[in-house]
Amino acid sequence: MADEPFEIADLAALLAGRIQPGSTLLVGVTGSVAAGKSTLVAALAAALAPAHRTEIVATDGFLRANADLDAAGLTLRKGWPESYDAAGMVAVLEQLREGVGGRPRLFARHL
Repeated sequence: MADEPFEIADLAALLAGRIQPGSTLLVGVTGSVAAGKSTLVAALAAALAPAHRTEIVATDGFLRANADLDAAGLTLRKGWPESYDAAGMVAVLEQLREGVGGRPRLFARHL
């Protein structure tokens, strides 16, 4: 049942069991703002290490710059699909799937 609590170790074991030798397993985690997605994936990455290499790719790293959103009239749509660099995210995910490329883009919030 979806409302039952789960253990990170159990979820990590499930994912580890799906990893095929010589391939990359991409896992997507979705949820609303402040739902705990970053906390969950950090815990999963820790549980999978050091036996499995993990990369965390957050969508925040693909938000278009505020100036671009302003110019496109999308400032009030920040966080909606059209406010992201979707092609950039697809390119990074493809590189990760193929095992090439560097580290994914990170999001830095400057206050």
